[in-house]
Amino acid sequence: MPTVCAITGHAVAAGCMLALVHDYVVMREDRGFVYMSELDAGIKLVKYFTVFFNDKIPDNQTRRDLLLRSARLTAHEAMDRGIVDRVAHGIEDTIEEAVGLAEEVAATVSDGSKLAEKRKLMFPETWRHVSAAAGSKL
Repeated sequence: MPTVCAITGHAVAAGCMLALVHDYVVMREDRGFVYMSELDAGIKLVKYFTVFFNDKIPDNQTRRDLLLRSARLTAHEAMDRGIVDRVAHGIEDTIEEAVGLAEEVAATVSDGSKLAEKRKLMFPETWRHVSAAAGSKL
């Protein structure tokens, strides 16, 4: 089934990646930011993270800003750059918006396995790297 992430605070490092693996993202506008702290912390990204970023964030400037400048994007900046789908005010509104979006998109999907296959087609490089890293577990 489609997945929807509600960012109610900061989405940093693995939290940013967790948000991006969802099909849709709703972010609270009055608190928090999207931020990849690996550069600041001196942590090397694994190959499939980089490939994933290329698939999920097609805009070169946005990828550069997140990965090479450690930019902290607010909800509206993240939406303008295509990372976030909707913005809401406060925790309750963010969760309510995310649940509403999940209900909306779930109503359009009749077969979750077909959706999974579509994801593999949408993001073939990511799928190739993740499945190779997982070995025969997938």
